[in-house]
Amino acid sequence: MEMYWSGYSSAAIARRFGIPVGTVYSWVHDFGDQKERAEPTIQLNEKPIHMLSLTECFRLTQNAGEWVGVLRGAALADEALYANAAIKLVCGKLHGYSAPKLAAVVYEKLKEDPLSGKTYAFCNKCGNAITTISWNEPIYHVERYIKTHGTFIWPDEKLGKSIEIASADFDHLISLQKYRKIVKNT
Repeated sequence: MEMYWSGYSSAAIARRFGIPVGTVYSWVHDFGDQKERAEPTIQLNEKPIHMLSLTECFRLTQNAGEWVGVLRGAALADEALYANAAIKLVCGKLHGYSAPKLAAVVYEKLKEDPLSGKTYAFCNKCGNAITTISWNEPIYHVERYIKTHGTFIWPDEKLGKSIEIASADFDHLISLQKYRKIVKNT
């Protein structure tokens, strides 16, 4: 509560302690009015900037250059977070691509938590569309990759339930031609 009364946002407090933001909201609701809350006095060039939410950082900018700097900093942080992210290819082909259905497949077929933040990729029955799904609180992030000509190369169910690959490998996979000849040096 001291952090809240000092001007920190509920989101920043939740990040600091690694707890759900709803818990902090409950504390603020129950005890927030026991003491006067100070206005945030932290400027962009002062520490600890990491305690501010992204919205607060944008609000504190004084000019367009600072605003772009906050945006680029957030983009770099996100890029670093997802740079080495692995993607699980769910073997076999699936009909339908709604987020709830794909989450159910992850839970029931793979016996994994679809809210874990991992990225799962699915191929449709025709083989011409790949759908990825990942939980990025508070929403599912869903992407579709659709081929206008040909089909994707995709692992069959006989290889197992899923195959984990690096995101760079996935980028290469979606760009492959199905009938490209592979020349082996002998």
